[in-house]
Amino acid sequence: MAGLIQSLETAKLTLINTQIQVQTANHNVANAEEPDYHRQVVDLKTLPPVRHRMMYIGTGAYVYMIRQTIDPLLENKLLYATSKQNYYEAKAEYAKILATYNFDDGNSGISAALRNFWDSWDELNESPTDAQKQNVKNAANRLVSTMKETYAMIKSLHDDIREDIEQSIDKVNDLLEKIATYNQEIAKAETPLDSGHPDLRHTANDLRDARYSAIKELAEQLPINVEDLDNGMVRISVKVGSDTITLVDGIDFGSLDYDANSKSFEYTDTGDVSYDCGDLEAGRFYGLKDIYSNATDILNAMQNIAQTLTADSNGTHTSSPVFDYTPPASDPSNLDFEVDASFAPDPSLATDMAKLQDNDKAPYSPSELAKFQYTTIGSWQKDAEDAGSFYRSLHDELLKQQQSVSGVSIDEELVNIIQYQQIFQAAAKIIRTVADLLNVTVNMV
Repeated sequence: MAGLIQSLETAKLTLINTQIQVQTANHNVANAEEPDYHRQVVDLKTLPPVRHRMMYIGTGAYVYMIRQTIDPLLENKLLYATSKQNYYEAKAEYAKILATYNFDDGNSGISAALRNFWDSWDELNESPTDAQKQNVKNAANRLVSTMKETYAMIKSLHDDIREDIEQSIDKVNDLLEKIATYNQEIAKAETPLDSGHPDLRHTANDLRDARYSAIKELAEQLPINVEDLDNGMVRISVKVGSDTITLVDGIDFGSLDYDANSKSFEYTDTGDVSYDCGDLEAGRFYGLKDIYSNATDILNAMQNIAQTLTADSNGTHTSSPVFDYTPPASDPSNLDFEVDASFAPDPSLATDMAKLQDNDKAPYSPSELAKFQYTTIGSWQKDAEDAGSFYRSLHDELLKQQQSVSGVSIDEELVNIIQYQQIFQAAAKIIRTVADLLNVTVNMV
């Protein structure tokens, strides 16, 4: 009699287990197309057997947990590749526009306008006519106009990058808060259930997937490190130099900020301590930060060229000032550079003016200026595009590996469902058979 009753209990557990397995398999199939979904599997634990006279009778198994199929090492590699890819893609995106605005191959752009300006002085030296004097003034005006137009386009791009950075900061801070909120919800949901099995684990897998989606978005912005905590929560940090800055620790979260006074970017960790962001070649935020610095350098270089041109041209052309330049107070929105209203080209000073292009202390040579503008900015673009292509390929390869571990195969899940249904039917048949045997036994008493 005891054996029959135990058989009923074991079959009942089998029915419960297979129901959960079928539900889990159906859940996998329903989410097969979700890019951040991790396949779920049912883990069973065998119950200890019971002794009946001289033999032991198996008591079946119970559902220990429904876990995600995940490879933490592979996930970290994928997050890092994501950060690197977004870093270089952000740089390449704006470097391409910067190169277009500042295109200078020696035959066009600032270097061509500068060459025309120097050539006009040579022509004035050879033919000191009014027409040639006007040609010098026209060349000076074209140089100023070209520099100001180029500066305005780069400054507009510079402002766009800054706006993109601010949006990136807002996104980072939203994600940090969201991940901390998910941590709290997961910790609540994963409290062990009172199921008669004290080691039973309840995992909030769908919440974990939602948190993973937020973590992946955060990895696009910053090169983060993710550490699992014992209570189902995660700790997220970034490493800048020798500093490890914790941005999420359980339900606590820090922030990414911009200090308008010092014009610097900084982290505030979960302990309300501030750190300078430093320079890291990973994450879209850092890519934007780097190209923003590059654009700033170009703007400063153009201010320096205008200032040096003005000082040396006016110092050489003593009969009248050539250019009028006003240094910017701070963060200039435009290039305050003009041809002086009193400028009147002096043929007797034409030779000295033309010689300025051979001055080694400034980029007066059109070919050297073109080399700086074209090759330097072009190299930023090419290096970023090449590295971005590499990390895009690496990311795609790691994603394939990740999907082979965590992705859902619909065919496999359908086969599993068929197997579970057959087990369910077998358990149901055992219950019917044991019930018949119990009826016979009861009727015999």
